[in-house]
Amino acid sequence: MQLKDRMKNNIVKLIKESNKIVFFHHEKPDGDALSSSYALLKGIQKTFPDKEVKWVADKNYIENRFPYLNVDYSDNISDLSLINDEWLGIIGDCSNINRIFGNEALSSAGKKACFDHHRNDIDFECDAFWHEPTFPASAIQSYEIAKELKIEFDAELALQFVFGILTDTGNFKYSLNDTRPLQAATELFAFVDRDRMSYVYNEMNVKTKTDIAVQGFAFTNYVFNAETKFAYCLWTKETMEKLQITEGDAHRPNILANVE
Repeated sequence: MQLKDRMKNNIVKLIKESNKIVFFHHEKPDGDALSSSYALLKGIQKTFPDKEVKWVADKNYIENRFPYLNVDYSDNISDLSLINDEWLGIIGDCSNINRIFGNEALSSAGKKACFDHHRNDIDFECDAFWHEPTFPASAIQSYEIAKELKIEFDAELALQFVFGILTDTGNFKYSLNDTRPLQAATELFAFVDRDRMSYVYNEMNVKTKTDIAVQGFAFTNYVFNAETKFAYCLWTKETMEKLQITEGDAHRPNILANVE
């Protein structure tokens, strides 16, 4: 058995053995973080109705950023003191404890599982860790865990999984030599309602006035160091106040990617 499969199966084993499971996401969650937490949560609830499966979610942020996703918050835990050693805490798409939303509750969980596709090493103790930096999205890991658990997909559940693959691959443009995202998405698209997917896809690619302001400032104020081949843009508090944007608005990876 390959190392990847052993790491994945360790997480699957913990999920099967645990009666109480709570999912976490990183701060300012993107689509990949949602597929790695919310989608897997809904799948486990559907397949294992006797398990108590909850979520520690930044509801305000998710509602503002993804109003078109129809996220269900009925299983969101707002009182973090309820998490104790009876729970299995699971975090996907992040292995840095300081970046996890509600990390104090994760620290209180009796057992912890983590899966991540970033290159950095995990910085907290974990009972099962699946590190897969060759994957362009942790949503693919989440999907593979779901398949191993024999979760049956329906239209909405499949959309929640594929959403993370689309967002973290930039609609596949960051993984052109890797067939795994395409294969996973193809399997999921077989379940997704076409009209619903079209609506979500259009919404996730909308450019707001804030998007245009951020990109415009970055493109006209970036600095390029010819010696180090490093391009950067400095955001000041004064600039953000002038453009009426927040720190979160200014956090846009890849804006300055592929500068000549």
